[in-house]
Amino acid sequence: MNAKQLRDKRAKAIADARALIDMAGEKALSAEDVAKYDAFMAEAKDCKEQLDRLTTLENEQRALDAEAASVVPPAARVKPPVEVPEKTFEVTSDEQRVRHAISQPEYKRAFWEGMRRSYSGLGDVERRALQVGTDSEGGYLVPDEFERTLVQGLENPVVMRSLGATVLRGVSGTREVPFVSSHGSATWTAEEAAAAESDEAFGSKRIGAHKLTRLMKVSIELLQDSAFNIESYAAAEFTRAFGAAEDTAFVAGNGAMRPRGLVLDGTAGVTAAAATAVTTDELIRLKHALGRGYRKQAVWLAADSTVSIISRLKDGNGQYMWRPGLLADEPDMLLGRPIVTSDDIPAMTTGLKAVWFGAPSYYYIIDRAGIYFQILRELYAVNGQVGFLAYKRTDGRLILDASWVYITMA
Repeated sequence: MNAKQLRDKRAKAIADARALIDMAGEKALSAEDVAKYDAFMAEAKDCKEQLDRLTTLENEQRALDAEAASVVPPAARVKPPVEVPEKTFEVTSDEQRVRHAISQPEYKRAFWEGMRRSYSGLGDVERRALQVGTDSEGGYLVPDEFERTLVQGLENPVVMRSLGATVLRGVSGTREVPFVSSHGSATWTAEEAAAAESDEAFGSKRIGAHKLTRLMKVSIELLQDSAFNIESYAAAEFTRAFGAAEDTAFVAGNGAMRPRGLVLDGTAGVTAAAATAVTTDELIRLKHALGRGYRKQAVWLAADSTVSIISRLKDGNGQYMWRPGLLADEPDMLLGRPIVTSDDIPAMTTGLKAVWFGAPSYYYIIDRAGIYFQILRELYAVNGQVGFLAYKRTDGRLILDASWVYITMA
């Protein structure tokens, strides 16, 4: 099924769901109609997920095509290595020197050759190129281009990254992120009278680093197969694994050996009258509980079961509050702002924070310098496998509580 057919199918499912609501009018839906409604909405959700997958697949295919166009032809690979004079460049630190070195084609070729076979089998030129990426524990920094691919891949599945959280990369040590906790004010002052003092009040929140790891095993036969694209395979596997872990941590992480998730902070905006439902008025009140300065970039965030309930709500004129995005990459809308699904947000349950509205850029993500690979050749040798251990260090935290508000269920 192509993208147009999926969009048409999603539009029809949403229209059928709305027709059920309209037919019921003020009456409650029967159990049979509720089941039909849920089936229509599940079909609409499935179509949107397939559309998103198609978009991701097309992007990956374009990247692979670009990579294939840049592959060195076989005739060129059998030529003896040529010593290339080192490029001159201005550096201000050892870290900059390393970043420059791992961005070079020589390092990339040596790195992936080292993944396929023993490092003792590399030539002198390859070993020298690879040496710059060695850490004290025997790991190797991934090539700069591969790291960019991995980071870009994480921007799709990780909700807080995709919404536009502030991402700082390449920093080291603990970072104190300052913020203005309250503003000073101007006052009307009489002629020649002393001006009243009114200072800004500042605060800061600390963001450190937490280690995220992924271990995968690949058979020796597969590695030795020249047709096997280990770079693309590793990018897909580590993006999937890191993305799933980050997605949960940045939304609901408890801060213990992992980032502090959004739902641990924020500001209480509205308390719902019910324990398992919200009303149109409560959503409108929540929107206006957020300061005007944050609303221009604000988004809604809720669990899928909550979005299903919200999609049935109407305003005083009988118009639906929720507007589906029917085009690829077009978000669903609620009260004029995008609404995004995250099942790491609590569902509508007594006392929980079920609906969030806020400005994503005030959630800070810090990615420490470099993603490391360690090659475990001996550990799984008896099974004819090679282990690849990748790890990165990252952290995240909401810096300004006032930038997000939420509904607390009764």
